[in-house]
Amino acid sequence: ACYKLLGLSEKTPDTSAVLDGKINLAKAVVKDPITGLYILPQHFAAKKADDLINRSSVASLVSEARRYFKYIIIDLPPMSVAMDTELVMEQVDASMLVVRQNYTQARALDKAVTVLHSGHSKLIGCVVNNVFSSSAYFGSKNSYGYESYKRYSERRTDSAKNS
Repeated sequence: ACYKLLGLSEKTPDTSAVLDGKINLAKAVVKDPITGLYILPQHFAAKKADDLINRSSVASLVSEARRYFKYIIIDLPPMSVAMDTELVMEQVDASMLVVRQNYTQARALDKAVTVLHSGHSKLIGCVVNNVFSSSAYFGSKNSYGYESYKRYSERRTDSAKNS
């Protein structure tokens, strides 16, 4: 829960309050002092998400957010347990799936990709989290394996000079 990480009270306005029309977005958004990111927290799962999240309320929220921010990232519950994603994806420019290794079933992932491809938003990628591998490469004792990035950067700089 973002509100706990940010040290916010449960009384701090959240997404539900904005979607319900109790407060406007500008008064509900909180700036994280460490990252400088603006966050609209959600304290708890909405009890009646279907009533709260409808096409017009989501469209209004995203439209208002676009007036203030260049990029908007919306974190939603898993597609398999909530309708939120399908309603929200009509309002966003791009989608990214987050899947958990050894947990997300291939059938569920395939269905999610199909749903995202059938909507307005472009599926731009997938993040696999909770990855564990005994063969993962993290570099040697004195480095993290960034040498290849340095070589890439040098090649890119040389190409730019030659252009």
